[in-house]
Amino acid sequence: MADYMNVPDTAKYLDISETHLRRLVRERQIPFVYLGRRVIFPKQTLDEWMEEQAKAVAGSS
Repeated sequence: MADYMNVPDTAKYLDISETHLRRLVRERQIPFVYLGRRVIFPKQTLDEWMEEQAKAVAGSS
C-alpha cells in the first residue's frame, strides 16, 4: 500500500463513507495533510491514529 492515500482509498481502508471521512477532516478529528488543495492521509500516521482510537474505546468500556 502507498505511503499516502486519497479520500476514496482512505474511506475504503477505514470502512466508512467518503462523506463521513470528509466530515472528520472538516472537524479536524483525523490526521491529514494538504497537498496543494488535495487532502491526503499518511498511512503510518493513520494507522497510529486508529490504534489510539481503539485504545480510547477500550479504555472507556
